[in-house]
Amino acid sequence: MLVSRKDVERFKSIIRDLQEERIERHIAPACLLAFFVENPHLPMTEKFDEHMQQPVNGRSAEHVVNSICNHTNVEFLKFKLPLLEFRTPAGRWASLLSLPLLGHEYDEEFYSEEFLFSFGTREAIRQFSSKYSDESVPKDDVLEELESIATTLSQRAFALSLDAFIADLESRVLGPRDKTSVLWTPKLWTPQEQDRQRMLLAATLEPHFAKWKSSGIYFDDLNPSEFEDLVGELLFNAGLKIYKVRNVPQGGRDLIARGILIPDEEPMEMAIEVKHRAIVDRPLVELALHQNRMYPALLFVTSGRFTAGVFEEKAKEENRFRLFLKDGVAIGDLARRYFRLPEKTHRILLSSSTTP
Repeated sequence: MLVSRKDVERFKSIIRDLQEERIERHIAPACLLAFFVENPHLPMTEKFDEHMQQPVNGRSAEHVVNSICNHTNVEFLKFKLPLLEFRTPAGRWASLLSLPLLGHEYDEEFYSEEFLFSFGTREAIRQFSSKYSDESVPKDDVLEELESIATTLSQRAFALSLDAFIADLESRVLGPRDKTSVLWTPKLWTPQEQDRQRMLLAATLEPHFAKWKSSGIYFDDLNPSEFEDLVGELLFNAGLKIYKVRNVPQGGRDLIARGILIPDEEPMEMAIEVKHRAIVDRPLVELALHQNRMYPALLFVTSGRFTAGVFEEKAKEENRFRLFLKDGVAIGDLARRYFRLPEKTHRILLSSSTTP
C-alpha cells in the first residue's frame, strides 16, 4: 500500500487542527489514534514490516491498558479503539502507546512531540490476566503490579519524532522511489476496509441467495466475477480476511487473504487465483505460482477439476507447503454448509458442466 499525497495532507491537516485547538483537548489523542486505526500504512515505510490491530477485551486487559493510559496520553478504552501493533524488521511486535499532543496549553506531564512504541504489551496483558483475573485480589496488589508493568513498558520503549515522521512521509510522496521493494498492504485488513469488502461481496451474491435455497443453482449461473465473490464469501466465513483485487491487470491473483492458520502463530498473507472452468491444467498453476512468488502461499480454486499434472506440481518439494488446491467438489461442499443447502441442492450445484 503506497503512501499517497492525499494521506500525508490529511495527516498534516489533523496536526494543524490539534495545534490550533479546533479539536477539543480531551478528545485530541483519540482523534489522532482513530486516524492511524484507519491509516496504519503511514507509520510503516521502512520502519515496520507488518501491522495488526488487537482488540482490548476482558477485565484484565482493560486494567493493563488503563495503566498504560495513565502513564501516556492515549485513551484507548474511553473511545473503544484497538491497540495498534507494528512488527519491526527484527520480528518483534511494538505497540503504539503514545501519540504527540501539541499546543502549549497541554499539561507538561503529557506534552510530547514523539510517537512512543513499546515492546511486550501482549506479554504484559497475558501475564496480568493469569495472575489477577480473580476480582478478590487486593486492590493494592493490582495497582502495584500495574505500576510495574507501566515502568517495564516505558523502559522497553522507543520514540519516533513527529517532525521526522512528517518529513519522511513528504519525501516519499514528493520524490521518486530510490529502490524497489515488496509492498505490504496493512490498510487492506482494517475493520473499515473489511466491512466494505464484505458489503461488496454480499451485493453481488444476495440476488442468488433465495434461488440457492429453493430451486438450487449451477455454478454456470455465476459469471467468473460472481464465482470469485462466492469464493471470497466462503473464505470470510472460514475466518479469513479477504480483499478482492478489482484493478486491472490483477497480477495473477483474484483475491488476497490473511489470517492465522496455526494457533498462536503470526497471521499469514496468501494469494488466491480463481478459475471458473471445467478443467485446470498444469501450465495455469505454474504461471500463478510464478506471478505470486512473493507471497508465502497460493490457494488455487476452480469450479471444475484439476488434471493429474496439477497434483504432480503440488507434490514438488518446494510446493508442498505453499500450494493449496480447492476444486468444484470442495467449494460445493463449503457452499452447502455455509448456505445450509439441502443435500439435493448440493448435488445440483456440483452437476455443473462448466465450460473450459
